[in-house]
Amino acid sequence: MNTYGNRLLKCTAAFAFAFAVLLLVGCGDKTPPGAVTMFAAQSGDGEITLSWVNPPDKDLAGVRVVRSQSAPPAKPSEGLEIFSDSGTGLVDGNVTNGNPYFYAAWAYDRAGNHSSPVYASATPVSFQAREEILDKLDSMAEQIAAIPTLTEEEKKEMQDILDETEDLFLGGDPCGAAAVMKDEFLEKCQWVRQTRERPEGEKLYAAGRMVRVNIARTMEAKGECDELQRVDLEAEIQVESEDPEGLSGWSVFGEPLLTALELHENTAPESTFTQVFIPGAEAVHGQVGAPDIPVYRQLVAVPMGDDVKVKILQQRPVIAEEIFLNLYPVQPAPMDQGPDLSLFKDPPFTINHSIYESNEPWPPEPVTMRYIGNGRDLEFYLLEMASGQYYPAENRLELFDYTHLDVEFQGGPGHFATSHMISPFESNSRALIESAINKEVIKENIIEGIRQDIIGEELLILTHPNFYDAAIKLRDWKRSKGIWANVYECGTNSDIHWRATGEQIDAFIEERYHTTEIRVSYVLLLGDAEFIPTFYINNIGTDWPYAILGKPGEDLIADFAVGRIPVDTLDQAMTVVDKTINYEKTPIDDKDFYQNAVLASQFQCCREKAPDQGTDSRTFIQCSEFAQQMLSAAGKTVSRIYARTGSQTPNRYYDGTLLPSALRPSAKFPWDGNTNQITEAWNKGAFLIIHRDHGEPHGWETPRFRSSHIDNLENEDRLPVVFSMNCSTGFFDNETAGGAGGTVANDVYFCERALRKPDGGAVGIFGATRISPSWENTALTMGMMDAIWPGRLNFGFSTLSQRRLGDILNHGKRYILSMRGVSVMGEDLFEDSVIEELYLWHCFGDPTLEIWTKNPYSQTNPFSPVFHHQGLAVQDGIDISGGILVEYGVDNAVITVFERGADQEIPLGRGVVQNGVAQITYLQNHVMDHELTIIASFDNAPAKVLQGNSF
Repeated sequence: MNTYGNRLLKCTAAFAFAFAVLLLVGCGDKTPPGAVTMFAAQSGDGEITLSWVNPPDKDLAGVRVVRSQSAPPAKPSEGLEIFSDSGTGLVDGNVTNGNPYFYAAWAYDRAGNHSSPVYASATPVSFQAREEILDKLDSMAEQIAAIPTLTEEEKKEMQDILDETEDLFLGGDPCGAAAVMKDEFLEKCQWVRQTRERPEGEKLYAAGRMVRVNIARTMEAKGECDELQRVDLEAEIQVESEDPEGLSGWSVFGEPLLTALELHENTAPESTFTQVFIPGAEAVHGQVGAPDIPVYRQLVAVPMGDDVKVKILQQRPVIAEEIFLNLYPVQPAPMDQGPDLSLFKDPPFTINHSIYESNEPWPPEPVTMRYIGNGRDLEFYLLEMASGQYYPAENRLELFDYTHLDVEFQGGPGHFATSHMISPFESNSRALIESAINKEVIKENIIEGIRQDIIGEELLILTHPNFYDAAIKLRDWKRSKGIWANVYECGTNSDIHWRATGEQIDAFIEERYHTTEIRVSYVLLLGDAEFIPTFYINNIGTDWPYAILGKPGEDLIADFAVGRIPVDTLDQAMTVVDKTINYEKTPIDDKDFYQNAVLASQFQCCREKAPDQGTDSRTFIQCSEFAQQMLSAAGKTVSRIYARTGSQTPNRYYDGTLLPSALRPSAKFPWDGNTNQITEAWNKGAFLIIHRDHGEPHGWETPRFRSSHIDNLENEDRLPVVFSMNCSTGFFDNETAGGAGGTVANDVYFCERALRKPDGGAVGIFGATRISPSWENTALTMGMMDAIWPGRLNFGFSTLSQRRLGDILNHGKRYILSMRGVSVMGEDLFEDSVIEELYLWHCFGDPTLEIWTKNPYSQTNPFSPVFHHQGLAVQDGIDISGGILVEYGVDNAVITVFERGADQEIPLGRGVVQNGVAQITYLQNHVMDHELTIIASFDNAPAKVLQGNSF
């Protein structure tokens, strides 16, 4: 007789048997692979080349390389991971000349076992800086000779100092050369500025500072020279303590990079200004016309509660140096629009005379905090730390060595988030937590969330009824790869009257978020603007309100990752859905495709009145080279398709720093990027294509690539993800925009065309819907790259790689907030170009699509799982279980469990394999008679349904 007691006895015996099996079989393979051999680091100019020999283990999965600047890493957590892949070498281009770097390498197998580490170290050295130093010393001597107000004796004294600097440098004493430059020459330049020739003294001082910087970049042991300790030191914050009551820490700043600019005669108070750059602290943005003080910013999370107040208790800057100069004011942001040159030339010079005629310090406070919105449960403030203060009437700049700060959180219960934020079904919540500099206290102060009866979804697909069949097809695929998705109909003329307008659809998204157990993380809008309405803010067509819980302009942190598939017909919708499914389910079997990346960009020559010829007037190339360094460090082959405008030979970035050696005039880089090169590279196959330059709705300006060229592409299933980082190429709402930007209702523009193309184009593309600001576009691009390959930017303390398209865009938007601020210590939020950047930029395609950054066929996962049902019981005569333990030999695999009942399928739970085991607690009890679907998802490999033995 099958009584309750017999059932309970069977369940207990089954659990004991499962536990015994677990003890007997263990947790899979525990034997580590052999160690890497012949691990070596070779110094280069701005790079370090690493090489090694892999062990012969048959189950070798790859090699993990970790970098540190303080000491050799004893374990992976003690440094920055720069490589985790198969291969036998890489070029680390994310290094600064003159700084030592320590590397450790571990081999790892498919079960997640690691070998013992091996070590190497090197210090990159600038070869071109030596040439630059000597050339600059000669030109400075000529400049001194031409100053009419100096006596011959005064000229000789200054030229003798330059000669001494050169002799010490060439004689092998760079520390002595730097000391002479600082203690004698720079002091003399300040004297010239104050008493003789103000503009020439200012220009000589800026040139002398750059000589010091370049001296440091030629040294392998810069740290041994007290004079140069702070050169190229990136701004950072060091958190001393963090708790629910506040945090304390230090902001640290390096030496400045200076550029003297000779402007038009009618500028005031003088025609010569000095622009100051601090590594890691952003300049060129803030209150227009005010002194341009670089500011370092980070995000801080504060406890939940309407009554929580934030107070800065102490801010104690320690002054590193005092310089007399005419500080360059913040200028209006130029635009990346084309082809009309008048639309993207530099705006007229702007200066705030009321500020420059006073002697009140700018900024008024060295440290400020302001509320910038909520990210799901988390409340975020922007912490802004100025690198110095300027006293305009005196022309006196105080630069800080470091600033100590204490911040207090007053009121509230001390909780930062609910347990929903750490649910395994909220994958992008972890990225929000990791964005805060006080992330550890967040994790320690979580309150239990309210349990909801409605299950909900991770991916909410909102479709116009016309495209319902495509939405269901995508939903089913997403579920089969472990993402719980649901479809709801909505939109204009849809007969779904309660979800017809943008406001109603937005309210529905928020309702799902607040009333379901699995809260919405991703939103896909399936339909063009005439089917699913967009919003209009400042004449910008934008889906940003769908991404936030708060009010646009006040809430600056995205709560949802939103993507749009802007199609007009069911056939078009099926095309995009099929491209998405094929990309994820059966990725192209071509190892070269996953190796290749393309950068298309322009050197826009040249910056007016810059002290050196060939100085870029934008940051297009500097941004592209940042991406090139990241991609090269990831072991990728990068095609530079660069063009130039203007008559001067490209030689320097916007901030006056020399271009990399490969782009210098001596390298004879061709600067001849064109349409044919882009077409050829796109057709050949590249996993990532980035364009950084000017644009307009129908395409890229330089190198030129238009909508018509997309029509002629023949890349078929070699589908890239495209970063179209320029103006207006993401214009999708022409049907409802009333002719804005010269568009017409019946046309199809660049991003839409690339996504819709049935026999090629792109699988996903990022674009701006209107004219967009240049500096912010560069910062956004850098932030989006940091999402995929984290660690190069000084943004939070996260090493979490995010490869889903919606998460990539949201990470980039959080980064521009941290780098650009919100009208730096200014007032007007709505007009700020950073705010508009949030409105402008869109993800076209599925926001949950993960970009392949490695060959998915290079990783095999042959392991057979073992399942152990847990929490076995009988409830109302029905056998149930409360969880499952999954033995699986692939560490970090994400295991998702669905239950299929008589009339529905529901998600039960999710866990991550650690040490060969995933422990999963169900959201609700599993009825043992119902079928389970267990899916494993991997990093850079297709998901698979697991079949194995159950106990």
